[in-house]
Amino acid sequence: MSLELEREYLDIVSSLNGDEIGRRKAWKRMEAGFAKTRRGTDPISYIPTIFDESELNFFLECSSTIYSIMKKVLIAYRDDEKFRKLYHLDPRIEELLLIDTFSSELLPVCRLDAIYDERRKALNFLEFNTDASGGMAESVESYSAISLSDSFKEFSKRHKVRQYPDNLYLSLVRNFGKIYQKSGKTVENPHVAIAVLFDSPNAIVSELEEYIKYFEAENMEASIFDVRELWCEDGVLVGHKAIKGKSNVKVDAIWRFCIVVDLIEHWDEVKGFINALKDRKAVMIGSFLTQAVHDKQLFALLRKKEVIELFDEKEKTFISSHIPFTAFLDEMDTALLQEKDRWILKPTDWYGSQKVYAGSELSEVEWEERLEECRKESGHWLCQEKVSACNSLALPLHGDEKEYTSDFISVGNILGMYIYSGVFSGIYMRQGTSAIIGTARGEMASPVIWVSND
Repeated sequence: MSLELEREYLDIVSSLNGDEIGRRKAWKRMEAGFAKTRRGTDPISYIPTIFDESELNFFLECSSTIYSIMKKVLIAYRDDEKFRKLYHLDPRIEELLLIDTFSSELLPVCRLDAIYDERRKALNFLEFNTDASGGMAESVESYSAISLSDSFKEFSKRHKVRQYPDNLYLSLVRNFGKIYQKSGKTVENPHVAIAVLFDSPNAIVSELEEYIKYFEAENMEASIFDVRELWCEDGVLVGHKAIKGKSNVKVDAIWRFCIVVDLIEHWDEVKGFINALKDRKAVMIGSFLTQAVHDKQLFALLRKKEVIELFDEKEKTFISSHIPFTAFLDEMDTALLQEKDRWILKPTDWYGSQKVYAGSELSEVEWEERLEECRKESGHWLCQEKVSACNSLALPLHGDEKEYTSDFISVGNILGMYIYSGVFSGIYMRQGTSAIIGTARGEMASPVIWVSND
């Protein structure tokens, strides 16, 4: 049904001669909003991705199953030393993963990126993001932007439309509050530190500022701190110079929005933060243990006997159906690697689609050179079977004058599935024209509309 709805939306835009006025309104709204990076306002497509109730039920079921799979992996990593040896991790990361941060919920928030084929309701996961699961600003702001247009208003007259959930931010903060209340280390009106590494390109501070008002609405103060500004004084964890919010405050709880790879890059500078957690000075929602499923090598480990044994038959079938073949580069058959167009080469842990290579975009010589270079880092590179992106039509908006009257273009789509404590909690839809869709490749967000049957 959603394909028919998307065609209907395209027809409405076409009937308005491309809806130039609506496009201008949408971009003006984006520029006035908080979906920003260091590159400027996040680009969007003027054409939404539309889902119906049957797809909502599909995503709810998939989220429940994949959450169960990831949680079993986390428990095995935490409790079984033999299982931990399956991973190729820096010893410092291994140390971090075993720090107890008082969080009863092993996986409070994640965004799982996948390619979704609407025609067959086929979902193929590409990677799991459990920390710094961004994109929410683009999802929320792009919806607000297109809702000002005559195209959206006409479509809304014909169908009952909504966002899902009603508020991505509020639902996440409420989930955070529930986990905090179960920590056994609660105080009244706690001060929450949203912990980032500010000089990391992953620290989207304008998006995080939006959370502060939602924490306050739930009787929790919140400030944004670089982790290098979090260390103990007189046995108390203090947030020193705040990026946003209050400086020099006692920190009661931490929402970790910095990722492990950045902490390792700045290891000597973040030891005050790490030591405070080891000394159990605050609750941290989003413990380092989540790295065991955030790290892309999990996709290769899911094929190994010792890991498969963790799952029931439903979960095993789910993995074989929804996880593309992935293996450590060191373990790949040389003959298979000659089929370069079949493979995506990626590091086990990085972000923003950086250092990800599609064999189809490289010449034979370039592919061989890339393989030789990556083999020097044993255990840190993966080959994943390429999943063809499902294409749709888009009208890009970057703020260029010519885009307000341009024609539709074909783009590939990547779906980001948000899951809060095991519950499906919304979608972040990204689009692009290259084989790899990501922030490093000039992606744009597509607004997401949910249509009810009644």
